[in-house]
Amino acid sequence: MSGSRELSRLLDLPVMVEVPFVRRRFGHSPNTLSAIEYEAYQTLQASLRLQLPPDRQRTVLVTSALHGEGKTEVTAALGLVLAQAGQRTWLVSADMRWPRLHELFDVAQTPGLAEVLAGGRRGGEAAVAELVGARKASGRSEESNGGRLHVLASGQKPPDPAQLLAGDALDGFFDGVKESDYDYVLLDGPPLLGLVDSQVLAQRVDGVIVVCRPDRLTSANAADMRDLLQRVRAPALGLVVIGARSSPISYFES
Repeated sequence: MSGSRELSRLLDLPVMVEVPFVRRRFGHSPNTLSAIEYEAYQTLQASLRLQLPPDRQRTVLVTSALHGEGKTEVTAALGLVLAQAGQRTWLVSADMRWPRLHELFDVAQTPGLAEVLAGGRRGGEAAVAELVGARKASGRSEESNGGRLHVLASGQKPPDPAQLLAGDALDGFFDGVKESDYDYVLLDGPPLLGLVDSQVLAQRVDGVIVVCRPDRLTSANAADMRDLLQRVRAPALGLVVIGARSSPISYFES
């Protein structure tokens, strides 16, 4: 894949931002963004706030076609800049197959989303309310300029994540989310291709951000993802392209 322009054409989606690929050690904190990355994520959060209605809570799924394209890092960094912009933000690790969000923020993996969903519809609503209240009481949050950032980990890995996401339990979770006072709820979802998990989530959110790395994605992958997004009628907002060669940004390594 040559770069962001070809990706945009194949997926029939606009490029929201291009983010430089910066090599780091595994498990780096999202607080360690370089200046050039920080500017890119400021652009992304501004684009997101323009595209979604500002008068109500917004739920956004961050996903990718394949595993390892950088969606978790994008979720973490976007959440950070939203909170710093004064937005009450909740990050949810909805990738129960390859969870990493809890590692980036150094929080416990359990209890998390798996335990919330295991409680069923009514249990899900109550669990979300309890989790939100516990975070307020404990003060375990990052606050800046009136914003707030909280993280819900993935929980104990279930034997069948797709089954856990099916049915009333997920509806109960989203009902509980709607009752919270967060401005943005960002879900770090699993990859789209080959898994039903993110397809189910994409039908329940206000917007979907697709993270792509041109050096990993083939034209066939891109075409499959375009068809899938159209088939499930996902409210796709656009692409976040990681390390595109055609980007005007000068990339560097640290």
